[in-house]
Amino acid sequence: MEKENNINDTVEKVKDTLLVLNNTINTIGLVQGIDKEGNLKEVLPGNKASQRMIRIDADEGSFTSFFTDFYSQLKNPSDFSFFKVTEYEATQTATELQEYVKNASEEERRDLKQYEVSIERVEAHRNQSPIT
Repeated sequence: MEKENNINDTVEKVKDTLLVLNNTINTIGLVQGIDKEGNLKEVLPGNKASQRMIRIDADEGSFTSFFTDFYSQLKNPSDFSFFKVTEYEATQTATELQEYVKNASEEERRDLKQYEVSIERVEAHRNQSPIT
């Protein structure tokens, strides 16, 4: 008699999420969305509500569309820096990034820009992508 394989055929795809650095108060949070007034909704890592972070399909087209729309709805977007990570590493990365930001020199803070998701980069990528 053969053993049946109990493998679940419906494996959920890994999704991306956004971390946010509030440049005004130097805090790192997990993005939950935007309220009706265009204010960012975020939660600090370790908070029970951190499981309600936004989840974005990991493919480039989905992320590009999402971020362009998200950024256009956000009130005062220049107050924030955003970082794309997988949902599974979000809480740990947010905690580590908070520690880094807390102790970083001005030069180290500027170095973070290379990891930041900016609207300019997203728009440039969107304009280079072939239309399907």
